[in-house]
Amino acid sequence: MSQLINTLRSPNIGCLKRVLRTHKEFHATELAPDYSLAQWRNDPKVDVAAIFTDTCF
Repeated sequence: MSQLINTLRSPNIGCLKRVLRTHKEFHATELAPDYSLAQWRNDPKVDVAAIFTDTCF
C-alpha cells in the first residue's frame, strides 16, 4: 500500500491534479487475507484523508 501512496504523491509537480485510472475491480484487491482495498478505505481506524492530503508549496 505504501508504494501505491508514494506513486500517487510523486507527480505533484506544480500541484497538478492527479487521476488514477484502474480496472473496475481495483477496490476488490486484497491487501491481506480477507481484507480488501475497499475495506481498508472504509476502515474507521485508518485516516485515509491524512494519507492522501495534498501538500502544495
